[in-house]
Amino acid sequence: MSEINPQISTAAVVAWRSRDTLKYLAEPDPKRRNLTFRTRSDKESSFFFEICIPIYLKRTENKNTQPSSLTLSIPLSTINTFSCQVLAPVPQPVRNKLISQVLGLDFKLNENVTVLIPLQTKERPMQGRTQSGVVLGNVREISQVASLSVYIDYSASCEAQLNYIRNALNEGRYRSARKRQLELQSLYNGQGAQIARFSTEPEQVPRNQLEQLPAYDEVASSSSNTAAQKRKRPRVEPHGQESERAPLEAESLQALNERMAAFELRQTS
Repeated sequence: MSEINPQISTAAVVAWRSRDTLKYLAEPDPKRRNLTFRTRSDKESSFFFEICIPIYLKRTENKNTQPSSLTLSIPLSTINTFSCQVLAPVPQPVRNKLISQVLGLDFKLNENVTVLIPLQTKERPMQGRTQSGVVLGNVREISQVASLSVYIDYSASCEAQLNYIRNALNEGRYRSARKRQLELQSLYNGQGAQIARFSTEPEQVPRNQLEQLPAYDEVASSSSNTAAQKRKRPRVEPHGQESERAPLEAESLQALNERMAAFELRQTS
């Protein structure tokens, strides 16, 4: 394991398949920054591939509005197969971010990617950060797939290092490595990290809040709508008045007809 260089760090684009669509995560928040692919080892001599993604996450204890980052963590022991090759042609979303030749890294995993976020944040975007919401939605999808691709700028040293790791993995090394508890306290400059937990179902309205919601016909409407509803509401007469008005209306109609007949008779005589 000593041959693995923990200093690999380069701009990256992530791709994965969602149903029948190949999707790309190329722009973090802020968009002017880059995703970063790197290798890392911890004090237990475990090695990881990581993709760091700038993002604005909601904070739990302070009003800091600076961007933080989340990390897609891939321990070598969770990789079934790994290939590395110079990419040609280069997809447009990748070409927009990477300026040189591109190395394409394809991973097939036996576990989902682990998503790490700073300890004092939540799995939600900061209010008003639309792009962070887009990024978080993409990360949620990536955390549920068993294969993904990472595109990085080409360099001879990176290619040699990654080919060494690829050959070792394909020979069966690291797959039987004992799985250890992730060392989270030292991450994010010693401030600590936590594993992001994404709900697989849409967020439900709590039952007590649902019971407090007004019924459909109780929802308040505007004054104009209320007036229209009042005009449309059938008039209910007090008991007995409706039967009393019917004869009166009939008598008035009969008197009107008699006057009209007398008028027509005078006109013809």
